[in-house]
Amino acid sequence: MASNQEEEVIGKAYDSRLMRRLLTYLRPYKWHVVIALVAIVLKSVADVLGPFLTKIAIDKYLAKAPNSHSWIGDRLSNAPLAGIAPRLVRALYDPCRGQKLFEARPAQEQAAALRQAVKDVASLKAALRAMERDCGEPRPPLLPLDAVAYQKLIGELDAIAALRAEPRGW
Repeated sequence: MASNQEEEVIGKAYDSRLMRRLLTYLRPYKWHVVIALVAIVLKSVADVLGPFLTKIAIDKYLAKAPNSHSWIGDRLSNAPLAGIAPRLVRALYDPCRGQKLFEARPAQEQAAALRQAVKDVASLKAALRAMERDCGEPRPPLLPLDAVAYQKLIGELDAIAALRAEPRGW
């Protein structure tokens, strides 16, 4: 009958004589073992290198530092606005794609007013909340807008005529 107590460890945890004996069996496969160990080291380096390269990509190409422009940020500057005002962004995109720039001018002016109202992540999240598309608070170290700034943003959004026709909610 088996006992409910833990089993006792018999023998040593590491036996150097046994390891030497086992390593003699690897001698004919010496180069295979060396290649496998090098592959393990390279895999470990690659695992650490991935997040580091992601950090460089975000810092250099995605994140905007104050008073600077990133390549992707400049080209996707209307993407955050599409979450707030999808119809307005579409009304701007379609004429621009068709090279009808004079037709795009009214939508461009409305989008510029929206872009001036939405200055950062906190105001973007607040504007989304105002459009009933709440996506949570900004993550630390960013702070959400205080009540006064939120009310000011609501007033600026109410002044943009194109937002009155925008759908509310997701």
